[in-house]
Amino acid sequence: MSITDITPHSTPVAPAPPREQAAPQPPTPSAAEPAGIPTDPDGLILWGAAHQSSRMQTLAGKARGALTDLRQAAERETKVAEAEARVARLKAQLENAQHDLASAKGAPKTKGTTAPAEDYAAIRAWAREQGIEVGRVGRPKREVVDAYHAAQQPQQLATAS
Repeated sequence: MSITDITPHSTPVAPAPPREQAAPQPPTPSAAEPAGIPTDPDGLILWGAAHQSSRMQTLAGKARGALTDLRQAAERETKVAEAEARVARLKAQLENAQHDLASAKGAPKTKGTTAPAEDYAAIRAWAREQGIEVGRVGRPKREVVDAYHAAQQPQQLATAS
């Protein structure tokens, strides 16, 4: 008989089919426990529900409710843990797929091949040495930047040799 077969102020009904859990072992009474009173939670609730005292029946009903709530909370916790694990697996798969996609597309193409901003001061200084009129700040004109790079190539080849 399970704890759900007896409600307060009702008569016992036929026992439910056994679950796939191990059958509770009969408790061994100790000197502090009166004989015939179960110590396992389900047995104690059944005992309280069948008791003559309405106080015991009320306590058994409260205990039944608490155990039901506890079982439901444990089931929810298990479902949440399984869902979190699934989300983590799917996120890892998504990251791998995004990485594969980026690799398949290749490196992003850059727009233009202008000199970095820190080179503009050097380009302006070179242009002034060459007699080319440039502004005091900002990016020099494209023709000036190209002329600077063309002038630097022979110097780079000479230092590489």
